[in-house]
Amino acid sequence: MPYLALLVGMFAISTSAILIRHSVSEPLVIGTYRQAFATFIFLPFLISDKAQEIRSQSYTTIMEMSLTGILLGAHFSFFITSVKETSVAASVLLA
Repeated sequence: MPYLALLVGMFAISTSAILIRHSVSEPLVIGTYRQAFATFIFLPFLISDKAQEIRSQSYTTIMEMSLTGILLGAHFSFFITSVKETSVAASVLLA
């Protein structure tokens, strides 16, 4: 099972820039959908396994995690915009 997950992950990562390049949507819309779908897929597993641990986190830790999410969103915004504006090879190399 871990090898299947690794194979699916490698396929998704290797084809994402090409699919983004051929999309007609705006870069921020693509990034939002990408993060929203990932959240909806992984959230049930997170809630079932780590609900108590998440509730016990301090305010500072929650703010640090929120900042990390904002920075990840900025990364996806810049990456998806670069795929739209430059070649796929150049943007993947820079990412």
